[in-house]
Amino acid sequence: MQYSLAMVSQWGLVVILIVILLVFGAGKLPEIGKNLGEGIKNLKKGLREGMQEDAPPQQPQRQIPTSNPSAGSLSAGTGAPAAPPVEKKEESEKPQGGGA
Repeated sequence: MQYSLAMVSQWGLVVILIVILLVFGAGKLPEIGKNLGEGIKNLKKGLREGMQEDAPPQQPQRQIPTSNPSAGSLSAGTGAPAAPPVEKKEESEKPQGGGA
């Protein structure tokens, strides 16, 4: 049968706590608890920072330029004049073939 730390009974935990109290003394226990808490806090902080460094940097989203009435007839961002709008002709306006 395998034993693990999860199988420690309540009396086992009491014995472990008494041994810790005898080894370190009552005066050192609050200091040990404080240091243990700070260590866990720093570990979590380091893990969060490490995950942020491992993640690919997020690129800022590009904003689509909106029409600016003060820009005149220049096309967006090129400095060149904008092309005139193309008008669609209807079928009846097309020249009929067959003329010489």
